[in-house]
Amino acid sequence: QKTNWEHEIVSKKMIDELIEANGIDLATYNLSKDDVDFIKELIHPPAESERNPRFAGRSFLYDIVCNTQSGLDVDKLDYFMRDAIHCNIADYRKIVDYVIRSAKVLCTGEGYRICFPRKCHHELFKLFEARYDLHYMVYQHKNTKA
Repeated sequence: QKTNWEHEIVSKKMIDELIEANGIDLATYNLSKDDVDFIKELIHPPAESERNPRFAGRSFLYDIVCNTQSGLDVDKLDYFMRDAIHCNIADYRKIVDYVIRSAKVLCTGEGYRICFPRKCHHELFKLFEARYDLHYMVYQHKNTKA
């Protein structure tokens, strides 16, 4: 039976539950409810027209955790490395480190975005190839889906 479970939505709920369950006083950490709402927006970004106006002109901040432009964000990089290592497929830590160090924020026709130099094209290709390999060999494998 298919469910509508999305880890981004569950992660947003988890933030609220952790704050409440642990009695966290946001003011102690110099945070406001707006800050928590922004953190949740970063995890599961709304449409650009609905984003927090406080961060207008800094659209690249949304690309860090949930990159809707390229699909390459820290969430994916984390599970690429973790799953590939634990499934004994490959170790992508050096490639991920290189790609992160090479990233730059540049002004594009769509505002400020996280961009990568051409010299990273091979490493970026390897990361998308890793995504394919993980889906083919692990996530979509008949034993995984059973």
